[in-house]
Amino acid sequence: MRLVFQFLVVVLICGCAHTKDRSKVDLNQVRTALVLYVLNTGFDSLGKADHLFLSLDGSDPSKELVEELRESGVNIHPVSKSKYDDTYGTVAHISKLGSAAIIQIRGIKIISQRKVKVDWGHYKGNVNASGSTATARMKNGRWLVTKSRMKWIS
Repeated sequence: MRLVFQFLVVVLICGCAHTKDRSKVDLNQVRTALVLYVLNTGFDSLGKADHLFLSLDGSDPSKELVEELRESGVNIHPVSKSKYDDTYGTVAHISKLGSAAIIQIRGIKIISQRKVKVDWGHYKGNVNASGSTATARMKNGRWLVTKSRMKWIS
């Protein structure tokens, strides 16, 4: 019985030693990397929008994240500053004229301290939206999106 107990303790200790600590991933850095990727690779219509909004699982991003993005050169607003325009079936700023778009980050799955998967999409209107999954990796101390695959489009 004692031998079995010692074996179980060794297995438990070894298992814990190999468990990756996923709590150290800075999710705001991942989100910033994704927004920069979206605006710099193939989504020109989002970058050209007069008003760009960010939604994290349907809620506003933190003030810290908005500030981090603005420091990176992205003029972004919380999603609560947007509204749906019934007349045109598009998103708009609640008080200003101009084109608008929402970048939606729906979830981040932490694979390891150096790799994450991000479900994201964009929305400009009823017939201008998409959903994708991106992979981001930590390289040289920075998060970089290494690939993104579209899942749906309208």
